[in-house]
Amino acid sequence: MSSRKRPEESSCASRSPVVALAGRALARLLPLLLLPLLVAVFQPQGEDGKRDLKLVLLAAACGTVISAAVPRLHLSLIAVAFTSMIMLSVAHLQDLQNSELEQAVAGQSDLQSRLQLRLDEQRQPESEGALSNFFPRASSRRSAAEIVHALRYRPAPPKTDASAVQMETFSIVLPCAFEGEFAEKTVWAIWENTDHHRLKEIIVVDDGSNPPLRAIMSEKLLAGGPGVPPMKIVRHEKTMGLITAKKSGGDSALGDVIVFFDCHISPRKGWEEAFLKQMKRKGDHRTMVVPTITSLNPDTWQEIQGSAGGKVCYIRWNNDFTWLIYPGRDAPLMSGGLLALTRRWWEETGGYDDKMVAWGGENIDQSLRSWLCGGRIEVAEGAYVAHMWRDASNPKTLLKYPIPTADVM
Repeated sequence: MSSRKRPEESSCASRSPVVALAGRALARLLPLLLLPLLVAVFQPQGEDGKRDLKLVLLAAACGTVISAAVPRLHLSLIAVAFTSMIMLSVAHLQDLQNSELEQAVAGQSDLQSRLQLRLDEQRQPESEGALSNFFPRASSRRSAAEIVHALRYRPAPPKTDASAVQMETFSIVLPCAFEGEFAEKTVWAIWENTDHHRLKEIIVVDDGSNPPLRAIMSEKLLAGGPGVPPMKIVRHEKTMGLITAKKSGGDSALGDVIVFFDCHISPRKGWEEAFLKQMKRKGDHRTMVVPTITSLNPDTWQEIQGSAGGKVCYIRWNNDFTWLIYPGRDAPLMSGGLLALTRRWWEETGGYDDKMVAWGGENIDQSLRSWLCGGRIEVAEGAYVAHMWRDASNPKTLLKYPIPTADVM
């Protein structure tokens, strides 16, 4: 029999190496073709509907590297998938950042328009007050950066003629609720350690005490007259809260300077002159002052010698405040319990917010209000006030100011 193969078998045998070679070549070229195709299809489009050609060319270059470096088809496909995910992720992230940047630019433009409108409204002179010169006058052609800089670094309000600022007499406000004998001890301590001709009045705000403070105070103190503190009582029939009590006392004050003290303190002699000296330093009525606060012995009602003194506070990230060891003059935040300001500044800044009906926070509000309205808060050097702190070992010191009743809240 003949050993020669059939023609069709010979043709198939000759084509099989060619087909195999073509398949291997196609497998090597697949990453070069597939990677740019995936990137072109799935990359984010621009606002004009066009795609980023540079990213497609980068994908083609990466596909070439994969084709040359990874001979096996399944490995090259994995490399293509991994590379495409990275490139598309970066592209979408960049698109998101561009979108946020456009929104920020649009917001800045809107802010510029609104700030410019506010500045234009301030171009006419206004009467002197707490918010005078809060926005500086400006031309209608200012950049956003200039406007923001002007708002942040506005010039200080014009100085008031020192001779026109009356700071001679004091109204001392004592917010008291269920303080008992502490209220009278505080009144007498203030009287004994204060120059009498400076003392216009001591306003005791009885914030719903039961029994009323008037019922437990001595007849001598209630009767008044020579040698007796000039005390008057403002009575709330129900507890309105510490802040409302302080506001009631501040609104009824008649002295040039309003002093807020807690109802369990004793000042050191000379405190009032140290207050006035500091308040008159700038020659206007916008300086609030705080003393150095030491510790009070609740049994003897005398200052504890050598006790550490706190002066000012600062705001923490959790919106609470704590004491700041700060030797300087300016106080970023006052403690709230012991301070003084002129009655004029009290009226111009609006006093305390009557919507704050619980306890605490008024010191933050008032500090920010004063600084932002052109005022300042300073430590009165030489002014010391002893304060009764809560002591777990002494039950008489643990009374907290009560929270208002539900109908007040």
